[in-house]
Amino acid sequence: MCFFGTVLLLACGDFVFGQDVVFHLLEGDQLGREVGNVADEAGLNNIAGEQDFAHLRYSFLTTQTPHYNYFSINNQTSVLTTNQAIDRETLCEFTNVCFIKLNIAVQSMKSSFFQKVSVSVYIDDVNDNHPVFDKPVIDLQISESVLVGTSITIDGARDADTSDRYSLQSYEVMPNDTPFQINFQKKLDGTSIVRLIVKEALNREQRDNYHFSVVARDGGSPPLSGTLKVNITISDVNDNSPKFSQSVYYIEVKESVNVSSVILTLRATDLDDGKNGKVFYRLSPHQSETVLTSFAIDNSTGDLSVIKPLKYVKGEQHVIIVEASDFGDQPLTSQALVNVTVLDVGNNPPSINLNLLSSVIVIARDQGDPALSGSATVIISVLDKNDNEPMFNQSRYTFTVNENAPAGSQVGILYATDQDEGENAVITFTGPDSVPFTIFPGGYIKTDRVLDREVQNRYEFIARARDKDHEATAVVTIHLNDKNDNRPKVTSPSQLNNTVYVDKHTEVNTMVTIIRAYDLDSGINSQLIYEIVGRNDSGHFDLHPDKGQVFLKRSLENNIGTSFRLDILVSDMGHPVLSTPATLNIRILTSNTAALVEPKSSNILIVAILVSVTVIISLAIIVIIVFIRRSDRQRRNQGQVNENFYKGVVENTATVFAAPSEESISEKKKKKGVSFSLENGVDKVSEVTTQGQEFMYDNDMERKVDDSHSLGSASDSGRGGSDDELNSSRTHNNSGDIHSTKKDWYLHHQRSYDAPMQTFLPPSNPPSYHLLPHPGGSQNGRQNYQYSDSMDPGPSDASLRSFHGRTMSYDTNSSSEGLNQNGGPSDCVV
Repeated sequence: MCFFGTVLLLACGDFVFGQDVVFHLLEGDQLGREVGNVADEAGLNNIAGEQDFAHLRYSFLTTQTPHYNYFSINNQTSVLTTNQAIDRETLCEFTNVCFIKLNIAVQSMKSSFFQKVSVSVYIDDVNDNHPVFDKPVIDLQISESVLVGTSITIDGARDADTSDRYSLQSYEVMPNDTPFQINFQKKLDGTSIVRLIVKEALNREQRDNYHFSVVARDGGSPPLSGTLKVNITISDVNDNSPKFSQSVYYIEVKESVNVSSVILTLRATDLDDGKNGKVFYRLSPHQSETVLTSFAIDNSTGDLSVIKPLKYVKGEQHVIIVEASDFGDQPLTSQALVNVTVLDVGNNPPSINLNLLSSVIVIARDQGDPALSGSATVIISVLDKNDNEPMFNQSRYTFTVNENAPAGSQVGILYATDQDEGENAVITFTGPDSVPFTIFPGGYIKTDRVLDREVQNRYEFIARARDKDHEATAVVTIHLNDKNDNRPKVTSPSQLNNTVYVDKHTEVNTMVTIIRAYDLDSGINSQLIYEIVGRNDSGHFDLHPDKGQVFLKRSLENNIGTSFRLDILVSDMGHPVLSTPATLNIRILTSNTAALVEPKSSNILIVAILVSVTVIISLAIIVIIVFIRRSDRQRRNQGQVNENFYKGVVENTATVFAAPSEESISEKKKKKGVSFSLENGVDKVSEVTTQGQEFMYDNDMERKVDDSHSLGSASDSGRGGSDDELNSSRTHNNSGDIHSTKKDWYLHHQRSYDAPMQTFLPPSNPPSYHLLPHPGGSQNGRQNYQYSDSMDPGPSDASLRSFHGRTMSYDTNSSSEGLNQNGGPSDCVV
């Protein structure tokens, strides 16, 4: 449908909108034809009143669109007339309904009365166009092997008259005695999709061409028609085997015949055309060596000749198997037998020939006078020897069987012969176990299961014919005929995605989507037809019957926000016809709205990618933070151990600690306890020498010391002494750092290997001890050390404490302590 109109906004009082008037006008060439009276049809006499009605004036609201040029209106009488010829096919091409919409302004010259009248002028079709084919004649070539029901698409006729009444209505094949019929589907542009359907089997050997006409008619009375001449040539397929003039030949040849003499000319003909009908001859390779070495045949002429001297043998014949084959892509072969009897020419000595069962009378005579004689009958039986192989009557067999045939269906039969006798001539046929067929001993081939062509459409295997000692083979090919056992499968639209969005400004005849489907069958069983079986779109869309393309047929300007539903049926062309339904929803949108419609799957994919990337980056950041914190904690703990503790061993019996300085002790007032331990053994020791003395210290061992009992700890926080504190403590000795210059002071202590570990516990308010080498050095075998305590001056006088048989003395007056060996080295110094 085509639509033309205008929109006018007015700003005045006492006006009325909404009167609609409909006129019908036949297309034609006449000018000044009266279309109708607008005032009468709109009932303006009743609306405006008698006083204003006489003063009404009529005019077009706008004349900017070209379609207003087709009409004029009398401003006083409101009579609408034509200004020019109106051709419906030019004005509304491709549409079956055509109208022009005009907006008429009605205004009173006496009062403020104003009325807008909408006038729709429907242009009715006249049957003034014949159906026309693009070409008057077409030539087609169709194979004789085409299946019944196969369709061949040809270009249809086009009728410019597009109304339902006068558009193209039917096609007909004339004469109607041909093996073809017509099926057609109208298209949006007025043309048709015409399918030429084969309704009977074709045989090129019976008729190789057809000539007929396809007549297209419209719906006029009488109908107008167009004619297409069709010339069809039937192409050949190799469906005929060569045929000999007779199946068995009998000839006699003297044994004295010359070598290379032609003894018989065979003729075979093939009804096929071209290379499929050209014949060549040969001797079957599956026959006795005597025949193959005594005779030959010309491949082209069929002349049978002798290639070596023949010898007469009484009662014997030469049986020759001659084959004739064509030159097809899959050659077909037939065979004939030639029985050659060799005649005796009398140049051989007499001989006795025995049959398979012969009787001989033997007579015995004596030499008396008169001679007496006696006779006896001797029966001689000639036993057969299994010296002949079975022979198939052809080297290749081709059979067909329908898919879905029940198990046990017969496919074909094999033939083979054996020239031996008795048990030696009994032939048993067998086949492989890997195919779904069973070859019975008698040569019958049957299916052993239900076959599915869609799984496998062709089988080829070796069949064997065997007697007691020999075996022959032949190739068997079995083709499966298709049955229409698969429904079309619709892939689009699907249950999860069956909606398309169409912009309201989409042009007519635009393809908006496509129905996609397939059929697993073959041939005509897989050819699909698409049709709309249910709809609520008022004919806005059309569906291509062969391609499944959905086209916009009518304008969508007034259908914004509307949703249409099309019920689609996809059918094959098999017998019986199988169909699959589908539903297509079409939603009409504006341009802006359509731009916002995106596939949900794309949004989901984008969100998934963003979430995945965010999670990966977050995990990477967390791992880096944890790694850095662990590394920092390990470095800090290692630094505390390295800076606050020095471990030394003398002869694996003493433990050495670094002592803090007085300044660091005075800064830290809150001490809770000091503990020391002496260990019997160490893992690794190194020897160093300083000030002429030998010391052992452990520079690899890692010891974990509780910060609350670490010597020189400043607080309960577990923090070791700082670098400044340690450096300050080391200023009391000029020996340097044991870890760098090995010149620091050392505590030298020895005890026996089996001495127990001593632990010295300070009093409840423990002093902080700082041990330094005494300036006086060693006297009388004793090493003197100096200490200071900022929190407790220490014992008031010298005292002696004993631990596990060891002694330790304090000299408070001199602020020094002495370690008494008591016959042995001192245990520990605090």
